[in-house]
Amino acid sequence: MENLSYIKLSRLQINQKARIHRLPDNNSLRHRLLALGLVKGTIIEAAFSSTSGDPCAYYFRGTLLSVRNSDADHILVEVTD
Repeated sequence: MENLSYIKLSRLQINQKARIHRLPDNNSLRHRLLALGLVKGTIIEAAFSSTSGDPCAYYFRGTLLSVRNSDADHILVEVTD
């Protein structure tokens, strides 16, 4: 059973920080995120979202990355705030 303290990255509120717990199983998306330095344990912050709410921009390791909600749904995080 999954720990209830983990949420989908897409559920992170703007300016809220979290620690990456699990990346998606999708190989192409997983490899792209790993290449950018988004690995388990990385602190990530929801920076802002588009007017429609999708995609959302996330800040981590000095990088601002836009991620579609459909992809962010496959990334589990643990809120640190």
